[in-house]
Amino acid sequence: MKQIGRLFLFELVLTFIAPAMAFCDASRVVIPAPPDPLANEVLATPSPTPASQQPRYFPQFGFGAKGGFLISMKNGSADGFEPVTYLSSPTAGIFVDSHLNDLIGFQIEVNYVQKGSSGRDLKGTFTATGTYTYVELPLLLRLQGDIGHNVLLYFLAGPSVLFPISQSDTYTYPTTTLTTNHSTSTDYDYCLGFGMEIKNIILEIRVGADLSPSSETFQDGVISYSNFSQFEAGYRFF
Repeated sequence: MKQIGRLFLFELVLTFIAPAMAFCDASRVVIPAPPDPLANEVLATPSPTPASQQPRYFPQFGFGAKGGFLISMKNGSADGFEPVTYLSSPTAGIFVDSHLNDLIGFQIEVNYVQKGSSGRDLKGTFTATGTYTYVELPLLLRLQGDIGHNVLLYFLAGPSVLFPISQSDTYTYPTTTLTTNHSTSTDYDYCLGFGMEIKNIILEIRVGADLSPSSETFQDGVISYSNFSQFEAGYRFF
């Protein structure tokens, strides 16, 4: 009888209690975990904009240094002299530029330059060399264009003021050399230039001529002017 009673109770549990427990498990409410604010911030952080796509603000200013050599010649000649020849001399300086936009800017420079020429008298007695040394202050308009691959092309045009340091005339004879020094006045010239910047490295060529005659007038009344070509390399610091 006891065994029959136990079996009856077991069947009662299976019939009523077990389905009730299953119903409770199925109706249980699961509350989701709150979102992680740090994870959202990481996902919302935008990727950095490439430098080539970042906006540029104007005006922009730059500074650099250049050096090279200058070839100049006077185009006047005194009686009794052969045509004069070019004089080659070093040049060096610094520049500051201001870019109003991607195309137009201005450039101011302070340079050390030497100009002059050399000639020989027709009798072959001596050679005369005139050398003018200046502090040059060019005031230039700058037109530029970026052609990609970190290469910038530009054109320069404008006048220059030349403040004299010294002028010397050297006469070379077969057995001796004589040098005379003269005071000079402020001179003016103009130049046209073309240059290229490759990752802050500058390569440039210029041509120009006097706007005013030099302070020297030959004995036959010929007033001397000079023209020049200039080749430079430099570096832009910013």
